[in-house]
Amino acid sequence: CVNTPVRFSCECLDGYKAKEKGEPCLDRDECTTGFSECPVTYLCQNTPGSYKCICPSGYRVNDTDRRCDDIDECSDGTHKCDLPSERCINLAGSHRCECNGPAYVGSGRECVDNNECETKQYSCPEYALCRNTVGSYECNCDKGFRAVEGKGGRLAKCEDIDECADTEKKVCPGASKCINKLGTYECQCVAPQIQHGPQDCLVNASCPSSCHRDAHCLKSERPEGLMFNCTCNIGYKGDGVTNCEPINECIDGTAQCHSKAECIDLTPLYTCKCTEPFEGDGKNQCKKKDVCKEMNDCPHGCKCIPLDSPVEGKWVSCDCNDGKDKPAYSFNATTRKCDDIDECLAVPSPCPLQPKGVRCENTQGSYKCICPDGYKLSKDGKQCDDIDECVDIGQQVCEKSNAACVNTLGSFECNCTKGFRQGKDKKSCINIDECAEKSDDCDKKTSSCRDSLGGFECECTKGLAKIPGKTNICEDVNECVVGSHNCHPLSQLCHNTIGSYACNCSNGYVEKGAECVPFSNCPKDFECGTNAFCVMRQSREEKGKEEPECVCQDGYYGKDPSKFCDPVPDCEGDNQCPSNAKCVESQAKDGKGKATFLCVCNNGYRKTGSQCEPIDECKENENLCGSSQVCVDLDPLYKCICAPGTQDVGAGVNNVTCVPPKCDNQASPPCHSDADCVDTVDGYVCKCRKGFRGAGTAKLGCALVDQCAEYQPCSQYATCVNEPRGSVTCTCKGGYTGNGTMCYEDGCVYFDV
Repeated sequence: CVNTPVRFSCECLDGYKAKEKGEPCLDRDECTTGFSECPVTYLCQNTPGSYKCICPSGYRVNDTDRRCDDIDECSDGTHKCDLPSERCINLAGSHRCECNGPAYVGSGRECVDNNECETKQYSCPEYALCRNTVGSYECNCDKGFRAVEGKGGRLAKCEDIDECADTEKKVCPGASKCINKLGTYECQCVAPQIQHGPQDCLVNASCPSSCHRDAHCLKSERPEGLMFNCTCNIGYKGDGVTNCEPINECIDGTAQCHSKAECIDLTPLYTCKCTEPFEGDGKNQCKKKDVCKEMNDCPHGCKCIPLDSPVEGKWVSCDCNDGKDKPAYSFNATTRKCDDIDECLAVPSPCPLQPKGVRCENTQGSYKCICPDGYKLSKDGKQCDDIDECVDIGQQVCEKSNAACVNTLGSFECNCTKGFRQGKDKKSCINIDECAEKSDDCDKKTSSCRDSLGGFECECTKGLAKIPGKTNICEDVNECVVGSHNCHPLSQLCHNTIGSYACNCSNGYVEKGAECVPFSNCPKDFECGTNAFCVMRQSREEKGKEEPECVCQDGYYGKDPSKFCDPVPDCEGDNQCPSNAKCVESQAKDGKGKATFLCVCNNGYRKTGSQCEPIDECKENENLCGSSQVCVDLDPLYKCICAPGTQDVGAGVNNVTCVPPKCDNQASPPCHSDADCVDTVDGYVCKCRKGFRGAGTAKLGCALVDQCAEYQPCSQYATCVNEPRGSVTCTCKGGYTGNGTMCYEDGCVYFDV
């Protein structure tokens, strides 16, 4: 509440505003209306009656430098990465988790041990086998080889073991010969022995007892003597006498199939078949097929990617974004289709963060950013620029002749010129009828109000005129002084009245109709000649006695007025009059004899003694000129001209109408090309557009503001460039993405949901 000289007024507190006087005070959103003063790296958060500057998620306040510093979650331990399978990588405003490769693989959300042995990411010497361990792998020499260590105790190579050289342990029976092989050995049997496997020499014989139907009798020579044995046939196991059961080599682990092959048990042996998508003999070789050629089920336009291991039973994945800079689709391994990526769910949003109300709308294969009313998306799509409705749309948003368009952040206002008020549509301006609303200040006694477009005029009643500088005050015009009366110069005297004048008869004249004639009380039967009349005069013969006498009328003369009077002839010329006077015909004073002439001063001059001096009409009558006009005395007469700061548009009082200069009634553009002309009550002003400063006039111009240096509108990770038309372009530096005012490091940013 604020006291005023009359009563009091209610004014909104700081941070609040009312749409109209008397309406409730509403919170003013300083963040969207441009009244906040947050540093560049801060975000503005509106609060009731105020606002506060906060750091974006992933940043902390640096009170010393008044900026937001990135939080290094990896260093301070606030990350969510699963160590040691994942490693933390700090980003601007966030962090991401990556699998700690090559020992661990995955999406970053889940990392599992990388089986280097299966993915062929190991390095073992020849004749060594890879064995996977958690987070790593180890190399072990094959059977028949011995390990040779290198530096650091690591396996350097695998050497063949010569089993035949071991004389203490004879590996071959009887007279058979031992032959060393790479990684193994063979026993070369001597007749009548038969080879039974690479290392046994047997002799067919009849056993003392009968053998099982799936067995045969073998005799072997051993160091301890001749041995007979019922041996189950190949592919069977048992004692050879009472039982010989089929061997399932696929189950008991004796089958020797390739790692990419399937073991199929048969009777008596087994077979190996390469699994899809491998092909070969199943034992020694299983080579992977060209899966993208034979098993490609990717949607049209997608790139086929071969997999090292099947996903959802499939050996190929699909790249739905082949050749595109930004991923728009993700491959669904279950449905085998490309699903649209909803970019609007990304954090941070791909759309500008400011102003409040920016919407992200997902589209098939892309997205679009929709700025709130009063803003438009920049060409690069990185920010919402204020629409200058007064320039971009044109002055037609407001009623051009009676309103000035003023751009505001996200909107505009139509400021009506004096004499107009805003219409309900907030764009048009309606003329105020001051006369009907009785808001004029005309003196009702001396003038009447006449409404005009954008104002009103006080029209003086007849015989009154306005006082210069006081447009609404009327004062009486002294027609007798300014010479605008029509009284006869001899027979009548001019008498000024309020609003008019009167012609009164001079001494010796009496009123006769509309004229003044010499006074006469002559006898009624006393007759005079043509163009003459009778007057009573002092008798020349008898003192104190009056007698009638005939006198010529004005403009006539004659020797004997009792008979006739002739018209007064032309006077001899103006050269017999003083300067600035003219000859006026007149009869002789007695109406007889030859006519005389009368010198009458010209218009604009007054007789002073024997001379005609100029009349200063402007000084004697301050009401000669109209509103906003100045009276200039001339020789002779005077002239009304427009007062300084106004210009003549013709017509009106004294054929002069003076109005303040407006933007659209100038001979040439009054403002600079980088400025807007705005009409005001007293004329117009030139306002430099956004990004410029200066007087704005056509002569003084507008200078480009270095906004990058003065306002620092861009992120610390962006490059700021001043544009020629007063705007700026913020471009994130290499390795960062964003709209330029906020930049984030490239890469996927993962958050716990």
